[in-house]
Amino acid sequence: MALNRAMKPIHSLHMVVVAALLVASGDSLRAEDDAEVTAALEQLQAGHGLDGQLDALRRITTSLDPRIPAACRPLLASTGQSIRRNAARAIGSRWHQIPKAERPGYLRSLSANLKSNDPALVNMTHRATGLLDRTYRGDMFSRSPNGRWVIYERRGKPCLIDTRTDTEELLGHHNESWFLPAIGNEPIQPSCLWHPKGEMVALQMLVFRHTSLVWIWRHKTGLRLILPKELISILKPAEGRILPNSSFTIRPESWRDDTLQLTVGFTVENKGNVNERVGVLRWNADIDQFNILSDNVRTQ
Repeated sequence: MALNRAMKPIHSLHMVVVAALLVASGDSLRAEDDAEVTAALEQLQAGHGLDGQLDALRRITTSLDPRIPAACRPLLASTGQSIRRNAARAIGSRWHQIPKAERPGYLRSLSANLKSNDPALVNMTHRATGLLDRTYRGDMFSRSPNGRWVIYERRGKPCLIDTRTDTEELLGHHNESWFLPAIGNEPIQPSCLWHPKGEMVALQMLVFRHTSLVWIWRHKTGLRLILPKELISILKPAEGRILPNSSFTIRPESWRDDTLQLTVGFTVENKGNVNERVGVLRWNADIDQFNILSDNVRTQ
């Protein structure tokens, strides 16, 4: 079955593969879930109005019931933009369940929403079409320079596809951080910074409104999380101290060889005065070590 093929492990990764991930998180369709999913699918078709349909869509968000793509396809023509957007997301996320012979029909149904005036709906439509036709075109995807790896947003996390095996993995699925593009169904290109030659990417993540992090995924190594608590112990302002509970932003800027340059925004308290500062650091992937270029630049 296509589902089983898509759930095979990506052997080069050290993270939990999708099949095990889904069982652990409750995504797999257990027997006790069947009645709830069936009720939600009936609600989609029973004329409960847009609010009822949206509620039903949210109830099946994490299910892998194979009936979901077909049930969502008619909703692509709904009068409600939120319904169409969520239906497109549901179909795209279950790309591995749609047989090759049925893909052209789904793509035709999806294409009607490409001219919508709702950017989020257009983005979700591009996401679904890129997954179904395996082209991964557009800024809802980010592809490694060698073409093997593709990243897209799924369930608020970076989802990594190995195009050689048609498998995928939800990165950091137990972590509370959000992949930045998930906020508003935005394009992901600005939030993925691939190494120009290697199989390595820096990902922009969000914890709170004013706290952003960087995750780095590397082939054969897995995820490396760069967190504020680690950088606070490294950054040493010339005057004052970094407030531990202040906003903290880490942003990837550029790769040079195997070194990633980062900017870090943080708040410093000095004799009762509070100032926003920006630090510049480099992270060496080969030795997993930081080098501080500047840590005391005051913002305006």
